Amino acid sequence: MNRSYLFLITLLAIIAVAIGAFAFYKTLASKPAAPATPPPPVQSLPPTPPPTQEVTPSADINSSKNTLPLTIASPQDNSVVTTPRITVSGTTAPGADVSVNEKDLLANSAGKFTTTLTLEEGQNYILVTAASETGFAAWEGTIAYEPPT
Repeated sequence: MNRSYLFLITLLAIIAVAIGAFAFYKTLASKPAAPATPPPPVQSLPPTPPPTQEVTPSADINSSKNTLPLTIASPQDNSVVTTPRITVSGTTAPGADVSVNEKDLLANSAGKFTTTLTLEEGQNYILVTAASETGFAAWEGTIAYEPPT
């Protein structure tokens, strides 16, 4: 891949993460203080497999090369989990460079990728990017980690 495209993709990913972190910080700073009484217990439900999310590549990043498929199988955006470690998996173009929260991966010959992340308590921002010579795609989501009480 042309070094200038890799530099551009890396720079845009860093900017996206910085914007997301700033927005997340602002959201936390604007929340009211926790109530004096503990919240009611969370009802445990049996796990269900999350639906696959098809992602359309972002239109603001070099639209002439923005044709790379990116499907996130896990996790589901805006989901709530009760364990601190989650698996992020999906598919893209075979051999594509994949980044999950700045953790670099390489899609296998079938285009599949997987990694684990350790979450902080509360809201966690996840950014997945995929890049190859044929294009670029990105997915962002938020996962809430609420430890069992």
